[in-house]
Amino acid sequence: MFNINTSLNRCVKIWNILLDQFQLLETMTPIEFLEFRDYIIPASGFQSLQFRLIEFKLGLNDKLRHHYHENYFTHVMFKNQQAEELKNAASEQSLLALLERWLEQVYDSTSFDFLEVYQTSVERFIEHTKEQRLANGISFDSVNIEAENLRRQFSNMLNQTQYAQLKLMNERRMSHKAMLAALMISVYHQQPCFQQAYQMLYLLMDIDALIANWRQKHIQLVQRHIGRKPGTGGTDGFSYLVETLGYVFRMLT
Repeated sequence: MFNINTSLNRCVKIWNILLDQFQLLETMTPIEFLEFRDYIIPASGFQSLQFRLIEFKLGLNDKLRHHYHENYFTHVMFKNQQAEELKNAASEQSLLALLERWLEQVYDSTSFDFLEVYQTSVERFIEHTKEQRLANGISFDSVNIEAENLRRQFSNMLNQTQYAQLKLMNERRMSHKAMLAALMISVYHQQPCFQQAYQMLYLLMDIDALIANWRQKHIQLVQRHIGRKPGTGGTDGFSYLVETLGYVFRMLT
């Protein structure tokens, strides 16, 4: 686990360096940017085989990807050997799938019923919150409405049937059991047996957030320098990029 966290921490540093590079590009005016843009055609982040491979390795499969024309990646943008490489990467187990399986094993090896314990704690928390709100002069009806909304939010996470519905709508990525394991590790992260595991999950979510941040900065740069012009990869540019934003590791959200 220590070696895994060391490697993940290195990945975090790399993504931070990639984000810092935007600071240089942001010093340029749109005219200065356009002066050299033609020299890099048809290169683009959209065309990067390496970036597509990273997405597949993390767990962004074709079902979750925002599609730009049918089979655009394998028949237009990437062909022959590159298309085959993408196909192979898509067929391999992703980091997300491996993480899900590991979390399920962690949950199965637990010697107590975490779900029952957590549900009891949630109910106590809701009742305590109600008492505090009433003591602060909030009306009884308003407090009850807030409490029911809070119960509903927790129920979406803790109730297996409701969670399954969210998963079908791609609102959740991992299995219910894997999510509970991640939640358990988060709650008990100060326990020695969970400290390294918690750090690993935290680093993975850091990487996920950094990738999303990179996409966001890319979008802002595109909007600032080229506006609504088509992207160098042949896409709709800014409009397409906005639709590609998203998170890979949705464990605790």
